[in-house]
Amino acid sequence: MFGIVDILPYLTNGEMHNEDDTLILRSPNRKTSFELPIELLEAISDLAEQEGISISKWVEQKLTSIIK
Repeated sequence: MFGIVDILPYLTNGEMHNEDDTLILRSPNRKTSFELPIELLEAISDLAEQEGISISKWVEQKLTSIIK
């Protein structure tokens, strides 16, 4: 099961399409890769785990806080 909070990013920034009576939601995110030293990646992984979120979400939150 999922709630509105799970699909909110798709509704506000993503794409929605109705095809053959099926609602298709496309993510507003783009997959990005970059190289990090192993020690830094391990530290980020530990911090994300402590907060109960994915590494990707942790990095997104930290970058957003710096940019805004």
